Amino acid sequence: MIYEATGYQLFEKYLLKSDENIVDNTVKLSFDKLLDGSESALLEKTKNFGTITFNEESYIWESPYIDFNFNNGKKIKYILTKRK
Repeated sequence: MIYEATGYQLFEKYLLKSDENIVDNTVKLSFDKLLDGSESALLEKTKNFGTITFNEESYIWESPYIDFNFNNGKKIKYILTKRK
């Protein structure tokens, strides 16, 4: 899986690993390597890119990396939508 974020003075592109747990309906994401953009000491140290959970209605992504880098550490749950 590839994570890519672009914007004003922002460009990150990372290869992520995923580990699916069908019993808990979760997918754990972990940093694998930098593909392009700026390096992240946080990811290289913790590797934790979060968890995606399916709750019978929607997919919810919780990411300590996103919370730390973009939300001043405030924990947020993101509801994922399917792109067509």
